[in-house]
Amino acid sequence: MKRLRYCIFLLATVVAGCGAPKATAPATNRYQRAPIHEVTQAQLTQDNRLIDALTLQETGHLDEALAAYSRLTSDEPSCAAAWYGQGLLLLQRRWTDSALHCIQRAVALNGDNIWYLLALSQCYQQVGDSKGLTTTWERIVKLQPEVLEHYYELSNAYAAAGNLTAAVEVLNRV
Repeated sequence: MKRLRYCIFLLATVVAGCGAPKATAPATNRYQRAPIHEVTQAQLTQDNRLIDALTLQETGHLDEALAAYSRLTSDEPSCAAAWYGQGLLLLQRRWTDSALHCIQRAVALNGDNIWYLLALSQCYQQVGDSKGLTTTWERIVKLQPEVLEHYYELSNAYAAAGNLTAAVEVLNRV
């Protein structure tokens, strides 16, 4: 008898659960996995070539790395990471005009990458282009408004350009 009551209770619970409205899927959060995207063979080849160039750079074979980046940018002009890597190597060699061109191409392809923008600001600073420097730091501050150091750099850029009023306004925002 006790088992029969228990079975009826379970059956009633299951039936009531089946008739209940279905819960909606919870909203995605940052801990959930991103959906899997298909990658083409061309993208895999490009990534392998980029990894090879980066490996050459990290192991100290800078001439070979520069040649690998150069080949990659000529074959795949839409690869922002290759333009960035080539620009960093050229900047390291103090070829600032060529480095500026490469990093500008990387920023044109991916304008929201903070590392590309920081390298671009470094190029503008070495070239002495105060207008480009202030514009770049404004973009960086807009991308990362919570980083106070960026405001100080923007203020310094305005001061170097001779716009002391804007430099003080940036410091007041801090």
